[in-house]
Amino acid sequence: SRVPGFISKTFDIFSNQNHSHLCGWSGTGGTIVIHKITEFASVVLPKYFKHSNYASFVRQLNMYDFHKTVANPQIAEFHHPSFLKNRRDLLHNIKRKSRRDGAETKQWPRSKGTVCICSIECVPLQIRVLRVRGG
Repeated sequence: SRVPGFISKTFDIFSNQNHSHLCGWSGTGGTIVIHKITEFASVVLPKYFKHSNYASFVRQLNMYDFHKTVANPQIAEFHHPSFLKNRRDLLHNIKRKSRRDGAETKQWPRSKGTVCICSIECVPLQIRVLRVRGG
């Protein structure tokens, strides 16, 4: 299957030795690390995308089910089991999450008797109909 453009570009970014002072692979090759967030956003992102917004880049990573390795916002290290150094052949396994998984897509999951709240969870919908009596 086709590799999403975002995933392919992101693999190129972290595999490019010219960016190694700003970002790269961890020692094991199992995670990607951004060493200098501000410079990464202003220098690297515009070379590959139409923006220099770090938060948008991270949002996209999250949509493709990447996870931060630590809660510390100063440490920008992300992991996905199919995003590994020198393993471009695994990228086709990375899919954008559906709304059902909590990410934004164009499909709304709906089942009878539920309503979606903030596109995160579906809860039962109960509507009481009051009968109006004519006078």
